[in-house]
Amino acid sequence: MKNFKLTNNIQLINKGFRKNEFYHYLKTSNLSIIIPKIHNKYIVVSQKRVPINKVNYEFPSGIVEKKETTLQSAHKELTEETGYKSKSKLTKLITFYNEPGRLTTKITGFYTKDLVKISKPEKGIKNRSENIVVKSIIGRFLEHSRIYCFSNGTKKMPNRNAKVYISSADLMPRNLDRRVELLVPIENETVHEQILDQIMLANYLDTNQSWELNADGNYKKIKYSKNDSFSAHEYFMNNPSLSGRGKAKLTMQPKKLHLRLIKSGSN
Repeated sequence: MKNFKLTNNIQLINKGFRKNEFYHYLKTSNLSIIIPKIHNKYIVVSQKRVPINKVNYEFPSGIVEKKETTLQSAHKELTEETGYKSKSKLTKLITFYNEPGRLTTKITGFYTKDLVKISKPEKGIKNRSENIVVKSIIGRFLEHSRIYCFSNGTKKMPNRNAKVYISSADLMPRNLDRRVELLVPIENETVHEQILDQIMLANYLDTNQSWELNADGNYKKIKYSKNDSFSAHEYFMNNPSLSGRGKAKLTMQPKKLHLRLIKSGSN
């Protein structure tokens, strides 16, 4: 890998060390980085990095979890972040420390060009998943789904009998297969109504910034007209939240949304 250089995105300001001055180091997790190559092209992923408030294009990477080797972590992150897996063992390139003396992060880099695409998500397949709709909303806010709603035996949604949960975990293999995660039930009536009638319904009704997953595994922009134009992000910015405002919610109600069946506009 001649002329290949790994760089660090986070710049730390070094003010210099003074005599008899004590410094603490941060105990941090180890990381694995994978450099995947296919058809003479490198695969990178987009990541929103909050400290710099920008989207970075990076090689797949992730934390090496307990009871996991760096090689196992690299294979896992490659599959989860790109949808590809390596048919052969990854080639180890380098191991280095991010900030010796200040951080304990050990980073291990791997390389592979022996890639194969894993099975694509099944959606819209007749007699098996034709009622499943998968959509992604790309806009001002970072998309991280952490809300889970169940109709609880009733067909109509939203309804006050629905079971609503929030969690720090998303539906990724690492959370489904290798971690113990908690779901918190929403029992407060106001918050329950806000999640179902505002957050979930607005995301479902969005057409302006929505992309829908087709049966072939590719996303396509949803088409819409002026009559069914709706932006969830604009709704969130222009309407007050139901919760956390006490009696003020009685005089400042957000615009009420109404459920309507949405036919796929991407086909």
